[in-house]
Amino acid sequence: MNDKEAPKDTTVDEIQQALADEKQRHMRTLADFENYRKRVERDAAAQYLRSRKEILLDLLTFLDYFDQARAQVHDPATAEGLEIIRRQLDLFMQKQGVRQVDCLGQIFDPVEHEGLGYIENEAYRDGCVAGVVSPGYLLDDLLLRPAKVMVVKSSDPT
Repeated sequence: MNDKEAPKDTTVDEIQQALADEKQRHMRTLADFENYRKRVERDAAAQYLRSRKEILLDLLTFLDYFDQARAQVHDPATAEGLEIIRRQLDLFMQKQGVRQVDCLGQIFDPVEHEGLGYIENEAYRDGCVAGVVSPGYLLDDLLLRPAKVMVVKSSDPT
């Protein structure tokens, strides 16, 4: 028997069916691999974002401490030097896509704000943010850290 000839008990239809089955298996394998590749890319992007957020949150904590320390400095030359450093840190954060949430006078939003208490304030209406204890920040369009705020609550029960 010639090596190139199919065995006599195998028909052309059976060979075509086997080829079609193998092609389907190949196509499923390609689809599975493509799905796997996309999932790995998504997971890597999510991990990168989590790591980036973690580092930036640590830097924001550092900035809070820096601002508290800066408020205690009374020497004008030292205060000016610290202000230069603070501007450079702000510039770095801007380059990273971090920006401060503007919330003073805005209606309290529990997603963007962490309410610390109520105050009376004639300049703003009830339910608005009248004081910012700690600013909130966005990373691009994602909330990085909510602002810690004081909310207006009038003493007038009407």
